[in-house]
Amino acid sequence: MNRVTAHLLIGDGKSGKGVAPLWQLFLQEGDKTTWTLHKIGDPSFKPVTWAVSDQDRALEDGFILISYYVYTVGGIHQQIESNISDPKAPFVDLSTAAHKVDLEVLCDLIRKLTDHRLLLTVYEGSAAMDQLEILDWYHFNIEVCLPVYTRTHDAATKSLSDRGELAVPDLE
Repeated sequence: MNRVTAHLLIGDGKSGKGVAPLWQLFLQEGDKTTWTLHKIGDPSFKPVTWAVSDQDRALEDGFILISYYVYTVGGIHQQIESNISDPKAPFVDLSTAAHKVDLEVLCDLIRKLTDHRLLLTVYEGSAAMDQLEILDWYHFNIEVCLPVYTRTHDAATKSLSDRGELAVPDLE
């Protein structure tokens, strides 16, 4: 069964606090790792799902999906159509629809985009957790939220386990 392991909100890039979300993207991991894109407030937009090309590229594959549907400047849309087979399909498997080198070329173009603000929430155990350092290569306005406190229930011992603390960190 697939489980959501990361969530990305995409919105107005002008605000310094939070995000006015226009799109949301869910990373789901399980049998096949996929990103599913939803347009907030537009029931005519049918969700689109792309399977990642490789577990180690999950975050960047998500950025390519965002770039195809959200960004409309700089010819990125045409570049994606030239390098990925049928990107408009409701389901695209990047491991078969594109060559890895083509995905790298697309990422080089996407790294220069700055128009939107991203709010990335990464949950414990997500493939995206090990890829966060690549965010240095991108010019997005982005805020990353990571687990600071986790409580889990152990069914075998019927006990709760807490990790982290709920104190508000000083970010300055």
